[in-house]
Amino acid sequence: MSRSNKILIGVLALQVVLALVLLTRSSETSIGSLQPLLADFSVDDIQRIEVHGQRGGDNAVSAGGDDKPAIVLERHEGGWIVGNHFGYPTRSKAVEELLDKLAAMRSRGPLASGAGRERQLEVNSDVFRRKLVLTTGKKSVTLFIGAGAGARQTSVRFDGYQAIYGVSGLTPASASADVAGWIDTTYFQARPEDIQSFEVANVAGSFAFERNADSWAVSINGNDLAVPAGKELNTDTIDGLLNSVGSIRVAEPADPSRSIETAETTVTIRMKGEAPAVAPGEEAPMTAPEPGPEHILDFATTDKPDRTYVRERGNPLAASADALSVTEVVELTVDKLLRTAGEGAAKAAAEAQAPSGLPPGFDPSQLPPGFDLNQLPQ
Repeated sequence: MSRSNKILIGVLALQVVLALVLLTRSSETSIGSLQPLLADFSVDDIQRIEVHGQRGGDNAVSAGGDDKPAIVLERHEGGWIVGNHFGYPTRSKAVEELLDKLAAMRSRGPLASGAGRERQLEVNSDVFRRKLVLTTGKKSVTLFIGAGAGARQTSVRFDGYQAIYGVSGLTPASASADVAGWIDTTYFQARPEDIQSFEVANVAGSFAFERNADSWAVSINGNDLAVPAGKELNTDTIDGLLNSVGSIRVAEPADPSRSIETAETTVTIRMKGEAPAVAPGEEAPMTAPEPGPEHILDFATTDKPDRTYVRERGNPLAASADALSVTEVVELTVDKLLRTAGEGAAKAAAEAQAPSGLPPGFDPSQLPPGFDLNQLPQ
């Protein structure tokens, strides 16, 4: 046998051996299957979740600083409340969505480890995007949520362990450090067209508004508003009041136990009543419908100049609202209810004559030469 043939036979034998090795290699070297990261920790048993905001970044608490959680979620009577915000109830399914993402965490194995990589991926005890402390009745576990780990994955690490995993679905945004991310931010809602009458009592006096067929009857301190010569009722102010009292939003929950013996401003809202049902062929009764429900809202100052305390009587919850959103109510005066006679008609005429697509009062002469108004959206 020639030397070349011996070499070829040797190469062939080597290839056969390599093929056998590849076919019979241990499954330990294959890609691992996805394994749950909270296998020994049932999310159904979690009673409390602490959410700590970003640390070590641009919006961070400095290392070694205040380590109080931004949000404390507590299971309460079948639902969840924000324990460190006066027990305000969470939005429907808000916590369940986070629990589902925690339960769905899967990984084929660590993607990195070590203190340097912890800080780089922001899952270190001093550098993190979010820190969650999950507590059941028996134990607790701390989880750091960090930066992206590629392929739509987020880096996570459990406190006390060096392994860093990449998971899908769970992100820092999944656990908001802002209370507004957990609650229904609508505190009070009433459609302006459904309000029959309302009263505003503030430091300037008591103002009552009663809806008529196509106008409003206004009284001040129990007397009909006297409109001076050259003035008219400013219906824009009334519209602004309706919008303000008809939609109160929560900037953050407030203490419902706060004592307000004399509120700075009180608003009483009476809704339209529902007309009785009339069977086909029958005439509607001549009597007026029963009065609708009444709502009383008290407003007071807070220690924050941009916040106003709001509590509806009979509501176990209170809110801190954006002060600007209720300024028209709190600062209502007689002067604001009046405007120059004819101003309303002039404004309506200007709006009617303005080309469609331009804001009211805009002077078309300010448009560039040759601009075609027909090109504006209708």
